[in-house]
Amino acid sequence: MCDGVDNCGDGSDENDHNACKPAPVNCTALQFTCSNNKCVPAKSLCDEFDDCGDQSDERGCHKSADAGCKTNNGGCEAICTDIAGGHMCSCKTGYVASPDDKKSCIDVDECVTFGHNCSQRCINIKGSYGCECRPGFVDLSKAGPKGLDCRASGEKATILFSNGLEIRSYKLDKTDFEYNDVIMNQKQIQAIDFDPKRNFLYWADGAQRKVIRASIVKPNEVGVPQMLLDAQNPEGLAVDWIGRNLYFTDSGMHSIYVSKLDGRYRKAIISSDLDKPGDVAVNPDLGLLYWTDYGSAPKIESAWMNGEHRKTLVKSRLGQPTGLSIDYAAGNRVYWCDQKQNLVESMNWDGSDRRVIISKDISSPYRLDVFENWIYWVSRDTGRVSMQDKFGRGVKVTVQEGLNVLTDIKIFQIYRYNQTIESRCPENFCSHLCLLKPNSFSCACPEYTNFIGGSTEACDSSRASLRFMSTCCYYFCLDV
Repeated sequence: MCDGVDNCGDGSDENDHNACKPAPVNCTALQFTCSNNKCVPAKSLCDEFDDCGDQSDERGCHKSADAGCKTNNGGCEAICTDIAGGHMCSCKTGYVASPDDKKSCIDVDECVTFGHNCSQRCINIKGSYGCECRPGFVDLSKAGPKGLDCRASGEKATILFSNGLEIRSYKLDKTDFEYNDVIMNQKQIQAIDFDPKRNFLYWADGAQRKVIRASIVKPNEVGVPQMLLDAQNPEGLAVDWIGRNLYFTDSGMHSIYVSKLDGRYRKAIISSDLDKPGDVAVNPDLGLLYWTDYGSAPKIESAWMNGEHRKTLVKSRLGQPTGLSIDYAAGNRVYWCDQKQNLVESMNWDGSDRRVIISKDISSPYRLDVFENWIYWVSRDTGRVSMQDKFGRGVKVTVQEGLNVLTDIKIFQIYRYNQTIESRCPENFCSHLCLLKPNSFSCACPEYTNFIGGSTEACDSSRASLRFMSTCCYYFCLDV
């Protein structure tokens, strides 16, 4: 147990994070290795402060004799300890030395950096922090701190994954195995996403050069597929379930497009300096759009969901970033996989605090998704669907294997999507497209059209009728 090897075959001997602790890290040449295996900057040695936490960076410094802690607590704000030849200061748990004065202490905000291990919400308090679950989730944490294992209420999550010709579903419930073919007889499915409000499944078919949707009536029954949009080589899809728009990348056109969810009013919102745009993700709450570019100069970028305020978040140490996902319930952290570097990495929503999450026992991860405490990914090389703790702890677990040409994966569960967010788009205000942006919205016109002179809401384009869709059930059909 806890030896880094999946002896049980289901990861249970390695994924108990209360029992299994991370292995010590190797310090760099510019760091000092403390007796407790902590790494501190080499310049911290003999500076009269317990940077290691076990005094090992101050032992043997042989400072000249002084009054020690007896006089004015040695000048220390918190803890003063007499050591051979002098004294040193240290801070209480949850505090660190002030960068301006190592004798003073300031509170650590554990929530701003990765590694606090809160499943969802992290709440900083003086000298410590706490975790809690969001509404709709149940805390299954074992004895000890709470909020470390938040699980969605209601039905178990369903994995949707595509393998070129089909989209399949797998129910994440070991006691009730459910495995179904959802969409069949396609040609080259390259991306999938889901509209939780209408139960519509969207996919992009590269061979048909189409973006398509169908209504999911039951786990193994769908409505008649509806062709929505033409595209040269659609590789990524993202449903804005709040603003009711559809975003997709087209590497053949080197562009990112948006349309209404029924395909009306298509518009290119990013069309410059793109080589091979791959996956795309939206954050309606923040009004942000993210995408990967796995071309000759790989990068990960963001923009407002109307295409404005474009920003490169990552452009170094990338091979082929092909998959992208957002952990909406845990601070909107962004995850991506690199199929060339064989890595899963993560960063804050603004591009800060970049961290390597998984770098061992992972081969060519192509697409990924994040839900609850887990990262799920598909690998083309191995033909496997795998999962592992989203903080990189433990070992990976194989969900399915022996699959061909895996191209995308999405986790569906009703609480995966925050549907309490109110749309910032006023009803019937924009004549064609209403696109979200941080704390606001903007109107937009379809391709090859413009706003009527002096207007920022009305376009010089005809209005198309809402495209209804047949939902075929066992005994009758409905138009939705």
